[in-house]
Amino acid sequence: MDIYRESFFNNLGITVNNNKSNPLLRIGYFCWVINGRNDLSSISTYVDKEFTDEFCDVKIDNGVIGAIGARFRNWMTSNSTLKAYKKNVESTETGVTNEKIVTKPVGFDQLKHAYLSIIERNAVTTCNFYVPEIDLKIPFSNVDLINVSFVLERNVVDMVLNFTDYDSDGYQVNEVWSMMVIHRLLCQMTNNYVGKVHLNACRSFSKSSIIFNELSDTKFDHLEKYGTETFQEDLVYFSDFEKHLKMQVNLQTMNNPMVVIPQLIEKLEKKLIDSIQGVLLKDLARALLILTIKKYAGKNEYYDEMTDRLRELIVSENVLAMVNNG
Repeated sequence: MDIYRESFFNNLGITVNNNKSNPLLRIGYFCWVINGRNDLSSISTYVDKEFTDEFCDVKIDNGVIGAIGARFRNWMTSNSTLKAYKKNVESTETGVTNEKIVTKPVGFDQLKHAYLSIIERNAVTTCNFYVPEIDLKIPFSNVDLINVSFVLERNVVDMVLNFTDYDSDGYQVNEVWSMMVIHRLLCQMTNNYVGKVHLNACRSFSKSSIIFNELSDTKFDHLEKYGTETFQEDLVYFSDFEKHLKMQVNLQTMNNPMVVIPQLIEKLEKKLIDSIQGVLLKDLARALLILTIKKYAGKNEYYDEMTDRLRELIVSENVLAMVNNG
């Protein structure tokens, strides 16, 4: 596997499952992006078994240079970026030996920039993922997503995604979906309506398209107030939930008779999921929990009642449909 090609991750959602998207990978990819991660280890949990070995066999010291999350949440100069990726800087030091612990360079958080720009009523806010000094040196395109623009007109925010190309089987679904979640969250934080999503591709102009962002099923005439402080708190709870879920519900714990999985899940719900105030992030956390249980205990009827209860708590019909179709 060429670790410089980000399209490998994007296309997994399509090619692994006979052109059907993998909802667990999709939510996991969003976690990867929103947390600014670039390491293979934190996303390998969500990859289908047949690809897991390919992830783990790769030396991850260089990270994934084309990971958009690191460029989105921690934009740096080319020299700083290359140094950071070579050291495989992660947001957590868990499992890293003392010899490998490094300080993460402080970069520019484009998510924060987008929020402040929209608050200031700027007509167009653009966040870039393409770094010419890095990407032009590699024979293959490092990033499929070149940039994203948030266009504000009156109280409606449209999102424009510009790609180098689309995958032959469809859009780069994981990136589009992750950015749609971020689009929805930004509109909540800035008290604006969610507009349309425009998709463009440099190599395939005929495939340009417009879609509606209906992730939260919010009516166009209704605004949801969601302050930036609340979002920051929710993101901490959501990220902690994802981290602890991976540690506590996996193949090893499921096969360990000494581990009481239902009690662990109940604690995760009460301590972390229930602490999330935003409806969309709370729905995504419940969806992630359902899909994780399904992955490791899909044939165990004991967990059916638990997952049914979680399904009933999901507000968004679109998130629920993704879970049911997964």
